[in-house]
Amino acid sequence: MRKIFVLMFLFCLLQMSFAGALPGAKAADLNMHIISPAEGATITTSTFQVNGTFDAAPPTSNFKLIVTIGTDTHTYNFTASGLTWGPVTVNMTDFPHMSTGNSYTVTFQAVTAGPTLPPCQTDLLKIFWNLGGTTLKIIASASSGGTITPSGTVAVKRGEDMKFIITPLNGHKIADVKVDGFSAGTVSSYTFQNVTANHTIEATFEINTYTINASVGEGGFINPSGTITINYNESKTFQITPKQGYEIKDVLVDGKSVGSVASYTFTNVISNHLIQASFVKKSISITIVLQIGNPNIKINNEARSIDEQGTKPVIKNNRTLVPIRVIVEALGGTITWDGTEKKVTITFKNITIELWIGKNTAKVNGINTPIDSTNSKVVPEIINSRTMLPLRFVIENLGAKVNWDGTTQTITITYP
Repeated sequence: MRKIFVLMFLFCLLQMSFAGALPGAKAADLNMHIISPAEGATITTSTFQVNGTFDAAPPTSNFKLIVTIGTDTHTYNFTASGLTWGPVTVNMTDFPHMSTGNSYTVTFQAVTAGPTLPPCQTDLLKIFWNLGGTTLKIIASASSGGTITPSGTVAVKRGEDMKFIITPLNGHKIADVKVDGFSAGTVSSYTFQNVTANHTIEATFEINTYTINASVGEGGFINPSGTITINYNESKTFQITPKQGYEIKDVLVDGKSVGSVASYTFTNVISNHLIQASFVKKSISITIVLQIGNPNIKINNEARSIDEQGTKPVIKNNRTLVPIRVIVEALGGTITWDGTEKKVTITFKNITIELWIGKNTAKVNGINTPIDSTNSKVVPEIINSRTMLPLRFVIENLGAKVNWDGTTQTITITYP
């Protein structure tokens, strides 16, 4: 640029030398001067107007003004009237390499095609271009659930940096951060560097959510059930309801028993949870009445046959033997027969009893147990093709009670 300016200056001197040899020329007096804007002026808009004077009135009004700023050059037309010329509107958009906030030396070169005048005159002007002033603003805002610091309308000097901190409240997380309307992601801070324009930054937050998985076993319901979504710090109540004939056995919360409760409330939830309910068949009070030599039985006062064969309870070795199936099934248990081992297995709740035909020792939950410690002759027998078991031993090991009425030879079983 310096070389160009020197060549231009030498060219002007050469032209002025030739012009000085012509009759009537006043090249030495024809100098161009910038009178506005003033030297060192601050330009705060995208355009400014320049005016000037000549030392001597030019003989023509047809002039061009070549303006050079940095590496950019643009030509404008203007009119001179006597000693004054202008105004000429200089538009910053004609100089694409300019940037706001910087100082520039502007070269003005007047050119005329007049035959008696030097074709160029020059002048220099220093300006500071600060579009929009020295202070800019960043508008920072945040949704509910968190904060942005600083917030509101934040003043920042041109060319400086400004950092913002985004912080969610307890139980919340950053959903998005938008800068000038475009997402910057879920960042916890954002820095505007070398600020040269106004900006916006907006932080949005969302509440944390958690899940409660609710499930049940056979025999009842839990409401609500499945996977339940709940917001941070909220509470949720679950109702546990058994089906008819069942009762609540236990309720586990996160793997730990809270008892056989009918409802449970999670309060101020801040993590995921599990709730599981289990049920058992409801215990029903049962009364069973049998009589020696009578083929009928009463279960809760309802009469029926002991079996289809008309089998009757008998007394042998001073102990009562009965076909036990009808009694076990009335209590809710099961009974199986192993013909190979001649073994009877009775199961009721958590109790298992094993008895063998002709053996005076049985197993209760795997432990060898005498059927009658005072009478070794008391054993299971097959009488008239029916398996007959010692009544008291079986019933009492199942947790029921046996009452004997010797006058009427009546047995009464109660459970529980």
